Amino acid sequence: MATVSEFKKILEELYKRNFVLVSMHDIAQLDASGNMVGGTIMLPEGKNL
Repeated sequence: MATVSEFKKILEELYKRNFVLVSMHDIAQLDASGNMVGGTIMLPEGKNL
């Protein structure tokens, strides 16, 4: 658990370290059969997940 101000500091630190936030729906989705399949995540050069 974190306060709003703590969470904002965590986000700032992640951005400083070149991380980006990604939606869980971009990471994986269910296909027509109900199986989990990986998604494609496009990141700018130099960025980390």
